[in-house]
Amino acid sequence: MKITYNPPRPSVNYEIKLQAAFEFLQAHPDIEPERVNQHSIEHMADDIAMHSTISSDGYELAKELDTRAGWENIDMDLVETLDSYSMYLHHRLERAKKQWAEENNIQPPYPVGSRVRSLLQWNNITGTITGISQHHAACYVVKKDGTAPDDTTRRIIEYEAVELLEGGNEK
Repeated sequence: MKITYNPPRPSVNYEIKLQAAFEFLQAHPDIEPERVNQHSIEHMADDIAMHSTISSDGYELAKELDTRAGWENIDMDLVETLDSYSMYLHHRLERAKKQWAEENNIQPPYPVGSRVRSLLQWNNITGTITGISQHHAACYVVKKDGTAPDDTTRRIIEYEAVELLEGGNEK
């Protein structure tokens, strides 16, 4: 049975990207609007939010800002600085997920020790839940089937992205 939450887990959207962009720009006061021929910090944050993705590196983001937002005078120093924006975005997204989990009292649907299957195409595995992630909101720590007994590698999988295997110890 697929687990769904209402409201759903936060994902990257314009608002989260905009908040991350403001945090990024506040941490890098050397990126002034005049430096890149922009009007204001607010305009720059909007540009970054509009033209970034969760996987953009500094070069890709700089290229988008140059060609689509009219930023000028982009040099290697700025590209290197823009490279850290994704860290701000990841942190902002994780904070939104933690807030969502707390406000909605999201609890693990299956106990530690349950046998589960991942529903993610890129991470389609079966395994055993060995714990609850301390670093990612509402996520299991799963040991993949076939992993050597002494292997400490684990997958971090969102609660709603697993299904219980038959006979898998449902609560």
